[in-house]
Amino acid sequence: MNSMAFWSRGGCVCYPSELFDAGAVISAIQDEKLTNLPAVPTMMNAILAHPSLTKAVMASLLDIELAGSVVSPDSIKKIISDTGVGNIATNFGMSEAMATCSIPFGKLPYEHDSNTTSAGFCPPGAKVRICSPDSRTVLEHDMFGELHVGGSMVSDGYLGYATGQHYVDDGSVWLPSGDQAKMALNGEVFIMGRYKDLIIRGGENMSPASIEAVIDTMAHTTSQVIGIKDEVAGEVPLATIKQASGAANGSGKVREVVRQKLGPAFIPAHVVIIEDLGLDDFPKTDSGKIQKAHLEKIVAEQDVVGSLSTARDAQEASRASDMSSTSYTLQSIWSSLLGISMDELTPSTHIDEMADSITMMRAANNIERRVGQCVTLKDLIQNPTISGQTALLRTRAQTGAHELLTEVRQRKGPPAMSDMIHTLGSPARHQAVQKAFAVVAADMGLSWEQDVEDVMPIWDFGHVLLKRLRQQSWNHRHAYVATRASSKVLRAALERALSNQPMLRTLAI
Repeated sequence: MNSMAFWSRGGCVCYPSELFDAGAVISAIQDEKLTNLPAVPTMMNAILAHPSLTKAVMASLLDIELAGSVVSPDSIKKIISDTGVGNIATNFGMSEAMATCSIPFGKLPYEHDSNTTSAGFCPPGAKVRICSPDSRTVLEHDMFGELHVGGSMVSDGYLGYATGQHYVDDGSVWLPSGDQAKMALNGEVFIMGRYKDLIIRGGENMSPASIEAVIDTMAHTTSQVIGIKDEVAGEVPLATIKQASGAANGSGKVREVVRQKLGPAFIPAHVVIIEDLGLDDFPKTDSGKIQKAHLEKIVAEQDVVGSLSTARDAQEASRASDMSSTSYTLQSIWSSLLGISMDELTPSTHIDEMADSITMMRAANNIERRVGQCVTLKDLIQNPTISGQTALLRTRAQTGAHELLTEVRQRKGPPAMSDMIHTLGSPARHQAVQKAFAVVAADMGLSWEQDVEDVMPIWDFGHVLLKRLRQQSWNHRHAYVATRASSKVLRAALERALSNQPMLRTLAI
């Protein structure tokens, strides 16, 4: 499309090499005195990192147009600073829908109050709307949803008359982009990332692009962030980085920068140098777009996470000298999770002031695997420093295994109105709960006075579990496998679990 635009106006188009090569692009600009450079951000990063780049060789350039993926304001500032080209434009589009959002030449860089990256404004002839995912329901301003594009620049289908996800509405052809975005009140569109690329940490959507934008501000460093499985959070970010020769941004520095700019929730669980994957560069298409699915496959096939964990354990064993091994391991765990160097993370640092609940749960999981002792979220909250946690684990090691199961506090009689928070102190609501229970319990031989221990409002996911085949059952199952326990021992364990886990003996009304 860029070539056609110049040809239609009598312009000259130069192809420096068969495939993209940063050095060939720089040489072509200098030798042919080229005036306009279209590039995707990945290509631009390679050009900025090339040793032959100087402002002098780029002097003929009047404009740089960036497309293919969203670009952070900091990246644009770096392009202007390193090339001396002040006319920068960006546009957002698809192969099926060209330039549906853009920021024209001369408008960049600029500041905006958002952690997400701006795709710009809808140009004349284009249409955009933000819809609820997997639907055509248009959302309000400043709500994240899926970006739909429409207008005369949107194709009406594919080769062979296949329509794909195209649809017609309000006299225009529309196409869902697959990108999560929001539209500000002034019409500016902000892109969070591809829905399929989003990392879901503890149920919260996390954009790899936002983490990449921060890491890429570090000198001579570019990054790609993917999601990896985590036992506690579901998914956490892993950053792969590429650095120019002589750059010294280690994993600790990367984590620290991310923590400072985005917070501890966004800290990569692991940072991998691209060369350690046996690659010279990120896998790309011929047009220069990153192939994240291929990168994820390489990371999985090489068991990068397992290798990094093994190397870390060996390092801990060799470095735990004047500190106790438990204290050193705890310091290492928190340093990694919080993105703080071990020199700054002292035994008296208050962890609770920096870690959210998911980070604490991940820490508890790491402590169990690497120290061999079980701690709860409550333990970490009550012992918020490394020294306090070390003392707790030492005490438990001396006194034996920690008894996690505690006796259930028994209330005499059924719950009163004051015990049922959802009644909000209303006698009428209290009576309504009793009547609802009576309807369910009538055929079970149960009574309010003798059998009800407690009443609680159902949580959101509970409604999902209640989509069951049988009345008064939950839509989940438990399977117990034991090779050395008798049926008597298993029954005793199950009875104890039932007595200590109220949810296992709960009715829904």
